[in-house]
Amino acid sequence: MSDISRRIIELAGSEVDYGTRDLSMSPFFSDMGLGFRPGEAGIGSLHLHYNRKTITLPGTFLDIGIRGPVRSRQGLEAVRQEGAGQEAAFGFFDRNAWLVELDGSPAACLDLRADPAPELHEIRLSLPDPSHAVAACLVPTLDSRDPDIWVPVLLGLRAVRGSLEAEGDARVLALPDGEGRLVLALAIQVLDVDEPGLLAVLGRAPDTVREAGDRYRDWLAEILDGLDRNVDFSGPDAPLLAEAVLTLVQNCCLAPGLLRNHISCFPSRGGYPTHFLWDACFQNLGLEFLHPRLAEDSLLQLTDTLRCDGKMPSFLCSTWLRPHESQPPLVGWAALRLLDQPNGRAFAARILDPLAANCRWWLAQRMSRNGLLFSHHPIETGWDNTPRFDAGPIEALDMNSYLIVQLRACSRMGRLLGRTDLSAEMDTAADRLSERLLALTCDKADNLFYDRVRDTGEFVRIRTPACFLPLWAGVGLPEDRARRMIETVLLDPGSFNGPVPMPSVGCGEAAYEPRNWWRGPMWPPVAYLMLELLDRYGYQAEREAIAGRIYGWMAADGRLSELFHSDTGMGAGCRQQGWTAGVVLRLKHEYPALGIV
Repeated sequence: MSDISRRIIELAGSEVDYGTRDLSMSPFFSDMGLGFRPGEAGIGSLHLHYNRKTITLPGTFLDIGIRGPVRSRQGLEAVRQEGAGQEAAFGFFDRNAWLVELDGSPAACLDLRADPAPELHEIRLSLPDPSHAVAACLVPTLDSRDPDIWVPVLLGLRAVRGSLEAEGDARVLALPDGEGRLVLALAIQVLDVDEPGLLAVLGRAPDTVREAGDRYRDWLAEILDGLDRNVDFSGPDAPLLAEAVLTLVQNCCLAPGLLRNHISCFPSRGGYPTHFLWDACFQNLGLEFLHPRLAEDSLLQLTDTLRCDGKMPSFLCSTWLRPHESQPPLVGWAALRLLDQPNGRAFAARILDPLAANCRWWLAQRMSRNGLLFSHHPIETGWDNTPRFDAGPIEALDMNSYLIVQLRACSRMGRLLGRTDLSAEMDTAADRLSERLLALTCDKADNLFYDRVRDTGEFVRIRTPACFLPLWAGVGLPEDRARRMIETVLLDPGSFNGPVPMPSVGCGEAAYEPRNWWRGPMWPPVAYLMLELLDRYGYQAEREAIAGRIYGWMAADGRLSELFHSDTGMGAGCRQQGWTAGVVLRLKHEYPALGIV
């Protein structure tokens, strides 16, 4: 076991919160989780993180026989309960598979009709032998966009110690052995149901929860490979860093259907159980410090499912994807950092062609008559309700800037692989787009870039972080003007450099609403892009000071929230958000002295 994985487990302690769908127990890249309620025996809930909506089943389907209040200890490796002279322990030993160890319980009962909410349909229960039970059923899906209203689920039960007896068509009684011990292995499959595979997983179950914990520690040590060389866990902010690491790891899922064969990283398991383009690129800021496959799969999941014309979906689910909008072309930006890893050349060879096809899609399908990309809906930019679109579709500064960077990334990969023709094609397109962006969106009077309303060409005179992204993308604005833009607007305490830096709308704007989603709050991923801009122009002291304030607010919140009130710093949206965890780890890597103020 590595020192860093031991440190993470130590920092998490013996009282982990498994009380919500975001925080349920779910190691081994499981796409389901177990919830536990303080003072209550057994499993409180079972969460299936499936197809954009988490399906929650009551945990009372497994009655472990303990009555009355219990004392509970909830650690990363195991949950232990004691009450009424009986003991229970729960621990995962494989993906979607866990062990229940009971001592002193007269029996346990698996009842698939207990508290059915949502109701299970077409239950088929079989006991191939006294040690195994398999139940197949249909569970209602929760998203109206899902092409099917049901998802098949397969649940397997094995008596590692003890025996099983059928009681009716949906109940199994588990009886302890002669020593009063009962050890049950359970495994679940969603959508991709395979009974032989399920039984094989159950066959690998250990004899005790302690042994399951050993497997968890070995798995965690492998996943955290490289973290100790990149992030300092010695300071008072170590618990925050540990939570950021665990958030990324536990948001990673081996999900079924369209997501199979990759480790997807969900933005938040409970809140957004799907693979988003926009989120994946920023989650990689932290995933890059973990096992190399996590960061690669996060991007390859998107390029391997590219539509035949090069369109990349906004997000991917197990049975459907969002068809109407794409999301920002940032995969190239995220991919560049992976080229320096040991597998960089092979990764480039795999991702380059689909990434170039995606660039061509943007240039062909989202090009206005003025030679700039336009976006017809704010969701496509990732800024869901930004005031930038209040007058209609825009020639968006951010989308054009992202594509310029992605084109340059493809060019660099082309040179790395000796594909000079493709590299030249990408550079030519980037040069042309940069020239148009500079010529059409930079207002000389204000010395600032503005979005343009697509149909009228009018400037959208709202100051947002998007106004600075052309500089981040390297358009050819003379350096003196670029520095004046940064110093007079971006670094202005009355606009973007206040106590909570880098709000999504400048604090002095009429449109500024500090609590209203993309109309004011600070969003960690966009704030990080502004830090990259400061680095590009050499504002190192200012960058470090702003990074320290951003880190401080995220640390004070302590929940890794999705966004932050731009006056008070209070977190909002989903907790355990992957991009916030990624930014926390990246800033700590860049500035080891950062801490909790």
